[in-house]
Amino acid sequence: MPGNPGKLNDAHTGAGGLPHLTGELFKSSAGVDIVGVPYKSGGESVTAVLGAQVHMTFEGMTILLPLIRQGKLRALAVTSKTAHAACSGPADMIESGVADYVVTTFNGVVAAGGYPGEHRQL
Repeated sequence: MPGNPGKLNDAHTGAGGLPHLTGELFKSSAGVDIVGVPYKSGGESVTAVLGAQVHMTFEGMTILLPLIRQGKLRALAVTSKTAHAACSGPADMIESGVADYVVTTFNGVVAAGGYPGEHRQL
């Protein structure tokens, strides 16, 4: 990759989103030049990979795992500190040679501020 700058590209969900920043961290940590291509959603990003419009994407396991299990996508590595339990095979990025590379996320459930009913403050 270093000998072919800009030859690879990755789909992401727009500037500043987690898939974009995950890819940017990879580029910086691995010292490679990959061109980011923005899409409107994770679904569109994955569809672009499936259609060979882009080479790769950094997306959540929720959207990727069914396609990995069906053999439609190939998992190259996971960005968490350890391999994902539901997806045997791919190593984490550190094991794959990208030192100190860890990206994890969490999701929350929200409703509009005026939503009726009891709710718990976090």
